[in-house]
Amino acid sequence: MKSNPYFGPMTLLAGVLIFSTNGFWQAIAPEGATAYVIGASRLLIGGLTLSLWCLVRYRKIHLQGWDWKAIGIYAVALWLYQIFFFQGVHLIGVAVGTVVAVGSTPIFAGLIQAFLYKEKPDLLWYIATAFAIVGLVLVNMVDDMSFAWYAVILPLLAGFTLAVSVIVAPRVAQPHSAEEGMAIVMLLGSVLMLPFFVLFPIDWMFTSQGALCVLMLGVVNSALAFTLELIGFKNTPTLIASTLTLGEPLGAAVIGIFVLNEPYTNESVLGILFLFVSILILVLGPELKFRLKNKLIFLN
Repeated sequence: MKSNPYFGPMTLLAGVLIFSTNGFWQAIAPEGATAYVIGASRLLIGGLTLSLWCLVRYRKIHLQGWDWKAIGIYAVALWLYQIFFFQGVHLIGVAVGTVVAVGSTPIFAGLIQAFLYKEKPDLLWYIATAFAIVGLVLVNMVDDMSFAWYAVILPLLAGFTLAVSVIVAPRVAQPHSAEEGMAIVMLLGSVLMLPFFVLFPIDWMFTSQGALCVLMLGVVNSALAFTLELIGFKNTPTLIASTLTLGEPLGAAVIGIFVLNEPYTNESVLGILFLFVSILILVLGPELKFRLKNKLIFLN
C-alpha cells in the first residue's frame, strides 16, 4: 500500500482534517475551560491511549533503536507550539493568529530545508503555497485589525515550531511503528505541560460535557490524528507535507460555516476554494507531473 503515491498525502490529509475539528470541541467545552488545559489534556489522554493501543497490539513499547534526538525535538516543538499558538491568538485574535501560524509553516519548512539540507522547493510547492496563503488570508479576513506589531512574533514562532515538527517527523517514525513513536512524543510533551493543570482550573473536565470534549480531543483528535499525520509525514515529501497541513484551517472554516453557523463572506468562500486547489495540487500534482514526463519521453 505504501507504494501507492497517494497513500502518504491522503493519510496526512485525513489526520489534518481531524485536527480541524479541534476548534469545534473547544467551542462547546464548558465555561472555565482554557486552551492551555485543553491542549495539555489532549496530549496526556492521547499519549495514554496510544500507549495502551501499542501494549495491546505489539505487547510492549520499544524503548531501543529510536532517534531520541528527533523524538526530543518533536516533543519540545509540540509543547512550544501549544504555548506560542494559544498565547498568540489571545493577543491578536484567532483568525489572524491562525493565518500567521499555519500560513507561515510551509514557508519556514522550505527555508529550513534549503538552509540545512540544501533542498530547493520545486515549482509545484511554490504554486501550491501561494494558493494556500492567499486562501488563508481570504478565509480569515478581519476588519479593523489593531494590535502591536510585536504580537505577531508568537504566531510566527508557532509556525516555526510546527515546521520543525514536520521536518523531524519522518525520523520519529523509524525504526518501529508510528504509533509507538507518537505515543512516546506525546507522553514527553504532556509531561512538559503538566504545570498547566496546576495553574488553570480543571473542574470543568469532570462534567459530562467537559469529559466528552477532552476524551474526543485526546482519543480521536490526538491519538488517532497524530498517528495518521506521522504515517503521512513518513510517506510524503517534507515540503508537500508542510503545505498539506493547511488543510486544517480549510476544514475549520467549513465546520464554522456549515456546523457552527458562523457568518461568511464571498471572500471566505473564495478562500476555501483556493485552499482546496492548493491541496489538489500537492496530492495529485507529483503523480500527474510524473505521468506527463513519461509521456513526453515516450513521444520523443
